[in-house]
Amino acid sequence: MDNGNKKIFKNTIVLYIKLIVSTLIGLYVSREVLILLGEQDFGLYSVVGGIVTLLNFLSTVMASTSYRYIAIEIGKGEHGNVNRVFNTVFVVHIILSILVFLFGDTVGLWYVAHHLNVAADKIADAQFVLQTSIIAAMANVVAVPFLGTIVAKEKFFYNSLVDIGCHLLKLTGVILLIHLVGDKLRQYAFIIMAIEVVKFLAASVYCLVKERYIIKWKFNKNFRDYKEIFSYSGWIMLGATACVCQTQGLAIIINRFFSTVVNAAFGIAQQVNSYIMMFVKNLSQAAVPQMMKSYSAGNTDRTIFLLTHITKYAFFIMLIPTIPCIICMQDVLNLWLVSPPAYTAEFATLLLVNGLINSLGSGFDSVIQATGRIKKYQIGFSIIYLCSLPISIVLFSLGFSPYSIIVANIFLSVGQLSWQVYILTKQTDFEVLLYWRKTLVPIAKVSVSATPLIVLTLLVQPTLLRIGLISIVTTIYLCVVIFFLGLDAKEKSIVKSLIIKLRRNQ
Repeated sequence: MDNGNKKIFKNTIVLYIKLIVSTLIGLYVSREVLILLGEQDFGLYSVVGGIVTLLNFLSTVMASTSYRYIAIEIGKGEHGNVNRVFNTVFVVHIILSILVFLFGDTVGLWYVAHHLNVAADKIADAQFVLQTSIIAAMANVVAVPFLGTIVAKEKFFYNSLVDIGCHLLKLTGVILLIHLVGDKLRQYAFIIMAIEVVKFLAASVYCLVKERYIIKWKFNKNFRDYKEIFSYSGWIMLGATACVCQTQGLAIIINRFFSTVVNAAFGIAQQVNSYIMMFVKNLSQAAVPQMMKSYSAGNTDRTIFLLTHITKYAFFIMLIPTIPCIICMQDVLNLWLVSPPAYTAEFATLLLVNGLINSLGSGFDSVIQATGRIKKYQIGFSIIYLCSLPISIVLFSLGFSPYSIIVANIFLSVGQLSWQVYILTKQTDFEVLLYWRKTLVPIAKVSVSATPLIVLTLLVQPTLLRIGLISIVTTIYLCVVIFFLGLDAKEKSIVKSLIIKLRRNQ
């Protein structure tokens, strides 16, 4: 257990280094892309080319099928057959990539040609963006089994290098975009497509060199394995599709009721939220393989221990950057984008609040997936997610503001968390009272203690100094509050020992 905890800690450090580098690059790139494309084309890419971002998320979710089966197989030790599992999953994702192509070149083209709210002279650009996005999405889907293998083997260092490399390529592409002549939107769409293809090549080549015994091609003739994985991935796909339909559906509905300028605001807010959520995802990602391996080995006590603690830490980690961002949102956006589109601050603030609620269920999906019994969970999950689409249509029809839908999503997220807790109690040894005592109570104490920070908005003038001062003060304050109110005695002892070791090494 100690070795496993140390591995989680080391992998988390690696992932956070990647996060810092990726975030800094991403913030600069997002700003330059908005300036280069303009609000109209940026909004157009958010609607059409956003399929890349959405299918990246879809692929991340689908990767859970790969590393779930691979991690479970590794957890079986000598009784497992990892190569057979990989080849089965690989065939499944080849089929999925073909379905992505068929869907994009039929439904996607039909929507762009007949229903996209954009000027007639931009239809050709929208179609080009769609085609490059389809190619990028196919490469992303086929890369999933290789990425799942890397995650299951806990090779996060290489995975982080690949992600940083892709961000550097994107930075290079945007710098080139500044000097290139021609259609900036088409050039940007091509750059994103090329980066996705490079990411697939990097993952597959690594596995070919380092994990050859796992990915060695051998067609699995046992169609029961395909049936099991297709069934499992089908239910995973249902939930992932619900997420995609919700996010992309909201973008489409916003486009129908408002304009591409509001789409630009929604797209930028989603980027802000994604950067903050990466803090949570990195911690969860480092722990997921061990939770699944522990469950496979029959060590459910360790699985529940990791789950309750990872959830608490994920919330605290997200809270630290979220509070100053919420307090200084408009100032941050003005500094970052100079002239952000209308509603961007409202979208971003509400999405961060929604993200904090979602962080309360960090790791829940992974443990439920480890059980293999996900049908009921995915159906409920999808229904809750898709409720936001009819709700948004009703709200916008009644004249509510664009960001009102995020308020509705916050309530839906509470419902989603309740559903996850219910499924966990039915399918595992998870106890609500333990979750309440170990996770929710410390989180509530810290959250209540953080409310006085809002007073800072009344004391400091809106300048660059304000952002820096609030960031420093809130970080120190939250760290102190988390230590005294959020950690138990054993966790405090571990933190103290780490501080002592750091002082000795200086």
